[in-house]
Amino acid sequence: MKRTLVICSFIIGISIIGAMFIYVFKTNAVKSANTNNINTLSSIKINVNDKTINKYIKAKLPEYSLLHKETINLDSKTFVIMVLKSGNYEPTVTINICEYKANILNSIWQLPENAVIKDITPSLPDPVTNFCTLISEDKMSAVIGINTVLFGAHGSSQVTLLTLNSKDECLLKLNALEGIMAVTKVGKSLIVEGEGDFAKHIITIDPQYKEEVITLSQMADANSIKAYFTVSRGLDEVVAANEDIINLKEGDTIAFLPSNEEDKKMFDNGDLSIYVSRDGPNLGQSTLLKTGNSWTFNEIGIFEVYMAIPSNFKPKIAVFDIVVTKK
Repeated sequence: MKRTLVICSFIIGISIIGAMFIYVFKTNAVKSANTNNINTLSSIKINVNDKTINKYIKAKLPEYSLLHKETINLDSKTFVIMVLKSGNYEPTVTINICEYKANILNSIWQLPENAVIKDITPSLPDPVTNFCTLISEDKMSAVIGINTVLFGAHGSSQVTLLTLNSKDECLLKLNALEGIMAVTKVGKSLIVEGEGDFAKHIITIDPQYKEEVITLSQMADANSIKAYFTVSRGLDEVVAANEDIINLKEGDTIAFLPSNEEDKKMFDNGDLSIYVSRDGPNLGQSTLLKTGNSWTFNEIGIFEVYMAIPSNFKPKIAVFDIVVTKK
């Protein structure tokens, strides 16, 4: 009888220990699952269907049609960024941002009326050439950039940058029209480039929004051949600081750089224009270097480089003679 009682007590003890183990295991598993859900919720991509978006546009922005959309998650909130275009007659482009919750889109921000993108070619179905987003590592904020082609043979474009955070705060950071422009995502940065003294802007968001300006004189590629120039105040011309005849191979890139601080200031302010020519000092038949300070010579031949300054828009002296031979 005693033996039976001992065996029963042993079995009951084992059962209690097993039950406690299962309870602890399940409790920890639930805690772990909840923790993981909290940590990963902001990275889950929630797709907002086109039907919901089209219904919202029809009700709130009937004069616009959708060009592009992007859904992003910030701190477990879902936002929909929409780029929209108005009708074909004098069309405009705007940006609208909504928070998506319980199958409903609620507008939190729209591009101000005085910042709406205008002067778009009416016949162009989609004037937006690039639309990119940069999200911070903590998933609390984002930068949105769009590049829109404008009307005209010059090929001008406009770059719009704005920030968005999980508190539904949105700020317009840049709405620039500087000739030919571009915005691209490179790694953890947005790169904005424009003509003349706009040069290059590097946008980062970690740990906070930062805009770094790279001036024209800082834009030389590390692998380019450097050609230094100086402004001769006596001649009222730009001349080579060193050798004025440069020999290149087909496909080589040359970077034009000021040789002193005074010329650097003029160059970075956009007061110096660079032309590449095969027809002498006829700038009308020459190619203007519109962005940056580098030129890649992909053709064999002899080229001349002229530089115009405010006091002399029609230079007669070539700063450099470029001789390009077969690679």
